[in-house]
Amino acid sequence: MASSKELDGGWGWAIVAASFMAQLLAYGSPQSVGVLYPEWLHTFQEGKGMTAWVGSLVAGVGLIASPVCSACVENFGARPVTVFSGVMVAGGLMLSAFAPNVQFLIFSYGIVVGLGCGLVYAATLTITCQYFDKRRGLALGIVTTGTSVGTFIYATAQNELMVLLAWMAACSSSAPLL
Repeated sequence: MASSKELDGGWGWAIVAASFMAQLLAYGSPQSVGVLYPEWLHTFQEGKGMTAWVGSLVAGVGLIASPVCSACVENFGARPVTVFSGVMVAGGLMLSAFAPNVQFLIFSYGIVVGLGCGLVYAATLTITCQYFDKRRGLALGIVTTGTSVGTFIYATAQNELMVLLAWMAACSSSAPLL
């Protein structure tokens, strides 16, 4: 933690940049889940209500678990919790790529990714507050903007990848075999 002389500058801005990136990477996909929802409906052939649970849980689990997330940051420290939450989000996203049904997706994406997002949120805000006093509002504003930037990037990238992969699948199914 920074001493009172070191607050509001120096290493604190590196913490802001890292926290911004952590929020961008962790929250980008969950916040742009609307792009994936129609694909999940088509792929898994489940009802809209059951499929909507995935997006609802990813948004709500981190918020519901915020007291637990804050306790983890208090007991283990912001840095280890940030690393662990990154592993949780990445692992949940990787598991979700192999989901055989919506129920699995509810667990892997809704619960695992949602809990990882709650952990990263608590950790990045806590560590940013430790390095800022007078400019805390500006620093926290920059950090939380990472979520919005991540949403924009992920939504665009996911949409473009779905179009590209659909086009590639269509080309490979109609191409003659040699």
